[in-house]
Amino acid sequence: MSRHEESVYRTSKKPGEPSLAEMKSQAARLKQDLDQFKGRGAGAALIQPLQERIRDLEAAIAHAQAAKAGPGPDPDAPDYRRPAAGATSSRFPPRGKPTRV
Repeated sequence: MSRHEESVYRTSKKPGEPSLAEMKSQAARLKQDLDQFKGRGAGAALIQPLQERIRDLEAAIAHAQAAKAGPGPDPDAPDYRRPAAGATSSRFPPRGKPTRV
């Protein structure tokens, strides 16, 4: 790939890092494999490492989702205020038929 192509085809993820969707599909495939191994009566030598890999992958997915969501407001903080339910009601007139005065 030339230098020009690298600048044109930039991606947001790092080269060796799988996307969130890829990790989710991989976790689903591993869970299906685990079910098949359990159904066939495979030994613990196959099942245990697969279960560990699934746990690690689910932890990575949870971490990626938390990083994607970003830090939210802390409801336990003393200066935290919940958003008002009718915050926009005073700025816009009510819906319905327009009334003539």
